[in-house]
Amino acid sequence: MVVGLAGVVLGGCGGAVIRDDGGDLASATPTLAHTVALWPESHTCRVVAAAWTSDGAVVAADACGGVRRWGAEPAAVEAATDEPSVLSAAFDDEGSWLGRDRAGTRFARMTALGSAEKTWQTPELGERPRVVAVGPGGSHVWVWLPQARRVSLWQRDAAAATREIDLGMQADAVAVAPGGARLAACGEGRVRVFDVAAIETVEVELADDCVDVDWREAGAATELVVSMLSGEVALLRGASLEIDGLWELGVPGVIVASGDSLFHGDDAGTIRAWRADGSDEPSVAGTHEYTVTLLAAKDGRLVSVAGAQLARWGGTAHSEVVPAAPRRLVAGAGPDLLLVERSSRWEALRADGMRWPITSGSGPLAVLGARVVTRRAGGLLISDVERGTQQAMATGSAPERPVTVDDGWELPVRDFSPLTAIAASPSAEFIALASGEQVRLIEVSQGRALADWTFDRPVAAVAVSPSGTRVAVAVGDRVLLRTVDGSDEIALNVRAKPREVQWPAEDRLAVRTSEGVSVWEPGRSSPIGTMALDPMTAYALSARGWLAVARGATIEVSDPSGRPGLVVRPERGRIEAIAFGPAGTRLWVATEDAALTAWDLGLAP
Repeated sequence: MVVGLAGVVLGGCGGAVIRDDGGDLASATPTLAHTVALWPESHTCRVVAAAWTSDGAVVAADACGGVRRWGAEPAAVEAATDEPSVLSAAFDDEGSWLGRDRAGTRFARMTALGSAEKTWQTPELGERPRVVAVGPGGSHVWVWLPQARRVSLWQRDAAAATREIDLGMQADAVAVAPGGARLAACGEGRVRVFDVAAIETVEVELADDCVDVDWREAGAATELVVSMLSGEVALLRGASLEIDGLWELGVPGVIVASGDSLFHGDDAGTIRAWRADGSDEPSVAGTHEYTVTLLAAKDGRLVSVAGAQLARWGGTAHSEVVPAAPRRLVAGAGPDLLLVERSSRWEALRADGMRWPITSGSGPLAVLGARVVTRRAGGLLISDVERGTQQAMATGSAPERPVTVDDGWELPVRDFSPLTAIAASPSAEFIALASGEQVRLIEVSQGRALADWTFDRPVAAVAVSPSGTRVAVAVGDRVLLRTVDGSDEIALNVRAKPREVQWPAEDRLAVRTSEGVSVWEPGRSSPIGTMALDPMTAYALSARGWLAVARGATIEVSDPSGRPGLVVRPERGRIEAIAFGPAGTRLWVATEDAALTAWDLGLAP
């Protein structure tokens, strides 16, 4: 498995900082928290169009005729041709219709993706057109003829254009307003806005030539944002298009608006983000190695194009300063609860800033809903982190009276010592305990033993599948995946002594040995991928099968098939520990500067 992302780098998170006296992690300022390489370095055909669909997928078209859609998994919609042929393209809001031009032709063509029979094209237009926008469901297409200085609106299957707009100038960029009622064109040091129905024009002089233009919806009104050759970005508001905001970025580039946010990608490959209301200044969100040629945004998420490279950005980062650098993280007590170890002390931390101390022992070993099971000398300690109550469980042969939990049962573990490993089922129905060569499964509701297993070697680790139907037992150089009733067993030949097992996804589990980490699919004779432990500092496997690996100050994430994916750089120094939340969409990161950061990665749950 190769984990990495060439050509796309994340900048600092810039998230809100919450002190140790509490606060709300969820209210932090959103940032571009990560990147996903959609068309990575191996893709060499220039991307000419990219868009977000209404269901949160990304669609893109390249100059070679290739079209792809990325939802939970990427899928090729239309195979690429052998020769570059497409100059411009655009998608409708659903990502189901694509309009584009073709080399050697003078017409624009619209195609329903996945249905080659649904194709329509304009008549000959006198020159090679540029496709500007496509209406909902492929109902119409906007076509720009640069030499003729004209933009035309074509209804599907119509023999003639519905509207012909004479721009009256040599335009550098054209944009259609949401709803299609207005058209903006910029060039020759000015911006012209046309009312499509009345063909009325408003014109504004600019300080320099235009590079790009985009519309921004602001409540019931629409605003215009213009990027100029001087590196300035202007926000135009009102019927007379008065300049209401001006930002000097220093480098020209493309611009896109999304809600309250503005995004700018420049010739140096830098992506900047800021709010249109002027409440903050443009800040670097990330970089490409090459010139940014196209941006598409939706709901604070961004797709950027740099030549043939395509990357998806999005998510939210929240940070919290803690008294000492966390050494270990355990997630699993709920989507907003995290267990943190620092300075030999454990505590439970919730996203709203609430904290509960956990009596020190050898650390939380399992999570039962809101209860944390901690191993300590002579037995177990069960802490209810929300109620603030604790119950002791003796596991040795001492004659002391066992203490029962508040449900009125006691753990049958007095003859089960010393404990070497413990795991809980995600549904909190049972826990698995290991001692020497033995494993015992204990039902939580009744406190009775479900199973007692004995193996030929000491048990190093245990884990429970997400469904709670199997238990992973690390014995010798194997990991045995045994059903709870003992009727079936799958053996993974790890070929090195396992030290830890993570099983957050039913079809994926991670095994750590002295040599590194391997990812397995139950039933396969070999791992899906392996990674050397050095220079790895931490790893985590999500419920969706995404594998996060921390090396130094960078976290690299690969998708379930092992393809390169997210790259996160908190820029806070060495990463000490990472952990995915139960849903697999949030990644907790502990760094050496005593910061704990939650990254909402935007992955499909």
